[in-house]
Amino acid sequence: MSLVPILIISVLLQFIAGIVSLTLIRVTGWNRAWVLISLANLLMAFRRFMALLNALENPGAVAGEFITESIGLVITLIMLLGISYIAPVIRKIRSGQLELSQTKAHYQALVDQATDGIVVADPEGWLVTVNPEACNMLGYSREEMLHLNLNAIFDTYRSAKGLPWRDLQIGSSILTERDLLHRDGHTVPVEISAKRLENGIIQAFMRDISQRRSAEESLRQSEVKHRQLMNSIRTPIISVKSDDTIYYCNHALASLFQKKISDLEGQPLTEVIPEINDSFSYEARRDVIERAKPKSFETWFGKRFYRANLFPAQWGLLAIVEDMTESKQMQEELAEVHRMESVGRLAGGIAHDINNLLTPIMGYSELLKRSEGLPRNARAHLDTIYQAGNRAQQLINQLLAYGRKQILRRRDVDLNEQVREMEPAIRQVLREDIVFNIKPGSIPSVVHIDPVSLRQIVLNLVSNARDAMPQSGTLTLETGVADRPMNSGNRNHLAANRYATLSITDTGVGMDEEALKHLFEPFYTTKSRSPSQGMGLSSAHGLMRQQDGDIVCTSTPNEGTTFALYLPLSATTQPDKPAPTPVKKPIRLNVLVAEDDALTRNLVRDILASRDYKIFLAVDAEEALEIVNKTNQKLDLLVTNVVMPQMNGRQLWEKLAKKHAGLRVVYISGYASQVIAQYKIPEEAIIVGKPFSIHDFLAAVDRSLNH
Repeated sequence: MSLVPILIISVLLQFIAGIVSLTLIRVTGWNRAWVLISLANLLMAFRRFMALLNALENPGAVAGEFITESIGLVITLIMLLGISYIAPVIRKIRSGQLELSQTKAHYQALVDQATDGIVVADPEGWLVTVNPEACNMLGYSREEMLHLNLNAIFDTYRSAKGLPWRDLQIGSSILTERDLLHRDGHTVPVEISAKRLENGIIQAFMRDISQRRSAEESLRQSEVKHRQLMNSIRTPIISVKSDDTIYYCNHALASLFQKKISDLEGQPLTEVIPEINDSFSYEARRDVIERAKPKSFETWFGKRFYRANLFPAQWGLLAIVEDMTESKQMQEELAEVHRMESVGRLAGGIAHDINNLLTPIMGYSELLKRSEGLPRNARAHLDTIYQAGNRAQQLINQLLAYGRKQILRRRDVDLNEQVREMEPAIRQVLREDIVFNIKPGSIPSVVHIDPVSLRQIVLNLVSNARDAMPQSGTLTLETGVADRPMNSGNRNHLAANRYATLSITDTGVGMDEEALKHLFEPFYTTKSRSPSQGMGLSSAHGLMRQQDGDIVCTSTPNEGTTFALYLPLSATTQPDKPAPTPVKKPIRLNVLVAEDDALTRNLVRDILASRDYKIFLAVDAEEALEIVNKTNQKLDLLVTNVVMPQMNGRQLWEKLAKKHAGLRVVYISGYASQVIAQYKIPEEAIIVGKPFSIHDFLAAVDRSLNH
């Protein structure tokens, strides 16, 4: 048998095994085992080569050598197969090692470059890995930290609870904040996220939250300042989220609802203000939010009137609530002033024409009553005519008073003395079952008013008080001095000053709030009335306003009512003395009457005819001047209408007074005092308002002549 083929195959296989072994050396990294295996394979390949050369030189081979070489060939083949099978495994292992090494390097780079502190500890808590940020965060070196336990890191700050890392189960994690103690002693606020891995290793991430804490503190301080600022504002402010819940409100708004801020914030708006949808619907609020258009609405809440101005905001809407009660009252007062002005103009115009008609009606009925031999039934008819005219005059005066255009004669009077003088008239108005008391003030009060209108007001109020006490009671009149009433409705027109007060208090049935709202309206009453009633309080209110005063009413149902009159104090402390009783002059006087109304002119003539006067009648000022020029007589008295065509009464008197020294004048007018004031009639002038009685007219003539 020839060994050459076997040896050739064996040499080739052995060389292949050697070459494969050499390639694995690069994979295993010059591992000794694979170096020796490679050398062995190469030596065996060399031996087989030498055996091949020997076989070529000696072709004859014994059976033992053939078997030996055959077994060697099989061993070489098995070795080559084993190496070929193990080579991919070794390459895969080596490739995995390389990838693991790269991953580890990448992981380490990430850990070292991380902005958060990272520490890894074994199951007992001893640190095995730390990154530079963790070292910088706590002020330790890497070597120092690797000798520390988690207890030394997380449980060092005496005032903070330790991190519960011992209680971490496999796969569980914690997230918490702690103030850790730096190596130099200061604290470092950190956010810690720790987790226990499946092998028991504990991994923790630490993030320095100093800047966040600072930002949170700044935000908290800003919010505190914002809340302090909002709470210092007296205007109620509320912000509402888009889901209609209250986001924020200040103390002013919480006080409005008599609740705490904490009880309001977070609550649905409709639960806090159930009436909100009636005044401003949910759809309207959504319109403010979605279309970003500011809106406003007004509503009554309790006894106050509010305006809410709504603005779009990032979270929903912002509402600034204004208390418009005083403004509403001022608007109502302005409307009342306009109504008064309209009524005053209407009343003034009507009063002038009606007074021109009432003057001759009442005057001639009074003259006829003085006639001798007048039948009794005729006298009764004249009384009826006069009473009807008097009632018509009272209605006109009430309209003028309500419109604040009544002719007043204001003078300085002692209030206590006026009350004492009114006592008999008051007792006549009251019933016997009503107890009447007067409590005069200890300080004398001199007021600048019209005594006649004051008497009219008091008697009207006393009459109302009597009707409010149908089954006995007590009526008290009390005088005093007080400051301007504050927060008492429409009282802002009063000057900030001290006023004399006259309070009229009864123990009657009282009035509710609804009645108090309409109390001073014309023809409003709380009792059954005839069509002519209902102007008393409105005219009293107008008279007080006309005299720079006011009426304030307070009342409680079933307890009683108080009307407080605020009267302007006089600049002097002494009341005006009454004028001396006129003394008729015995000599015959020349009287010129200038009146454009024929009925009034003839009535004046007929009244003056009872005296020994020489009377000249003129339709207007121009005719009056002509009469004076023609007669060329000295005039003693001029009786003239205030308002006449072309030239008024004052201008006529001024022209005549230049030629007739000491000329006295009596003015007649059917207009209100404001109209008379336009013609610059002096305050001390003697004016007789239409209609007038014979007595009042003659008394005015006597005062003028004896002035």
